[in-house]
Amino acid sequence: MATRSRRPRERPCHGTCGNAPGGLLIWIVGLLRLVWRRNFAYLPPFPQGMAKLRQTIAKTNEYGLYVLLFVQPITGLSRVLLRGKPFELLIWKVPALLEPNPAISIRFAEAHEFGANALIVLIGLHVGAALFHRLVLHEGVLQRMLPQNSTGEHGA
Repeated sequence: MATRSRRPRERPCHGTCGNAPGGLLIWIVGLLRLVWRRNFAYLPPFPQGMAKLRQTIAKTNEYGLYVLLFVQPITGLSRVLLRGKPFELLIWKVPALLEPNPAISIRFAEAHEFGANALIVLIGLHVGAALFHRLVLHEGVLQRMLPQNSTGEHGA
């Protein structure tokens, strides 16, 4: 009896399978978010009484989200480039830039799929934790996410 391989096969697609603009947008928005957070955001402390372990989990989840948001477009683009075919990027038709390498292209496809699933899990955990803090613990964690001025007051 033949067993079915769990490895994703190279799927035919036109252009970049339709999500290159999304990957590019994610990179731009993610970069702007990091610049804003580093230079302009007021980051209030965690709520008093929040266990260090929960703080560490929250930070790890957030950093994991950022990493995946930047890695996902790289794995997707790498998969497309290693197909060795021309592709479309927004309004431009980009010629084949690399020789085809289906074996490595499939690995990037696997990494892209794994990253997408991990991103969904982390987003679910992030949203679930925020709602838990708001609805069960009645902490102001959701307010930490709102833009604030340099004094820590929420803008209008």
